[in-house]
Amino acid sequence: MECLSEDSGDVAFAKDSTVGSYCANDSPTDNAEWCLDISQYVPLPKFGSSPSHSVMYNEEVLAEDKEQAIQDALVQMKDDEQGLAILQEVLGTDAMIATNSQDHLGTYGAALENIPGISTKYGNAFDGGAALSDIKSTITIAYYLAEDSSANANAIGMAERLENDLGVNVELYDVSSEGMIIQALRFGNADIGFMEGGPAWIAWKEYDLQVLAVETTTADRDTYYNAAAWVLANSTMAQYHLDGDETTDPFAELAGKTSCHTGWLKSAGMLMPMGYMIGNGYVNPVGDPEDINSLRDTINAHFDGSTGAGNPASIPESGGLYSGYSGALECLSEGYGDVAFAKGDEFSTSTSIVIMKIQTTTQIGAYH
Repeated sequence: MECLSEDSGDVAFAKDSTVGSYCANDSPTDNAEWCLDISQYVPLPKFGSSPSHSVMYNEEVLAEDKEQAIQDALVQMKDDEQGLAILQEVLGTDAMIATNSQDHLGTYGAALENIPGISTKYGNAFDGGAALSDIKSTITIAYYLAEDSSANANAIGMAERLENDLGVNVELYDVSSEGMIIQALRFGNADIGFMEGGPAWIAWKEYDLQVLAVETTTADRDTYYNAAAWVLANSTMAQYHLDGDETTDPFAELAGKTSCHTGWLKSAGMLMPMGYMIGNGYVNPVGDPEDINSLRDTINAHFDGSTGAGNPASIPESGGLYSGYSGALECLSEGYGDVAFAKGDEFSTSTSIVIMKIQTTTQIGAYH
């Protein structure tokens, strides 16, 4: 959002709570330095809902009694002060709930299947893989925390808590990516792993890994967040969104603008909006449909800045300039980009940022 706020881009793609988190705090001193007045941001219709982070496991590795015990321990962690602190510091959530793969990930594929090469993205991690390792008495957690995550990187507290609750040894298995978490689960090097919606969906559809529990995203125990595009209130996209004219389309106006993404292959910041726009004919994919890098070429071709800020799309490396939800909004706020893809708050249309939100219809329901 920094990218959008600084006039480096025309639109920022992120989750639906992004602007409120950084620019609408009760105390203005808590707002990010790059924030514009809240009335300057407008959310376009949301692209849909992205599933929250999942705890995944391999049914061939994890014994059924351990599966139930781990699930119970994770769900009950919210019920005491120490457990709640671990959830907040390690996973960035106030609670976890039990669910299954179909309920949590089943409709997510409607957006992801439009992404070129998405099914091969995590497959590269499995070259040279081995057969299942022996089932161990120790429970092993495959854990990877991205550099730009807001959660505390100290996962030791989570392991120690589960060890005490379950009465068995629990160890951490350090990995370098979420693709390696899938590998660890697939070949029995880990019993459970925490991952985002995109890789969790791939793990389920491609390798039959299953959801054990998921994090909640709101006080109402929702297990998803909305993905939306944020634009500045004085932009043509905002005008087209708010004019009540069915013949004007804010999404069509994004062609040639500069986009602000939260990072490469991030759910709300890239996969959800690009999957939606490709699936609905706003964006034409370019390159090899079996190569995930074609998505970068597709973004660069569509969001080339020729009719907007004149800058290439902002697809930051983890921890780099304009990375994460705050970075996408800053990208918009500082004028680098014209649109920021992020989370989308339910601000009224009289506020400064306009979010384009898609109403619940049969077509969009597939993205929930």
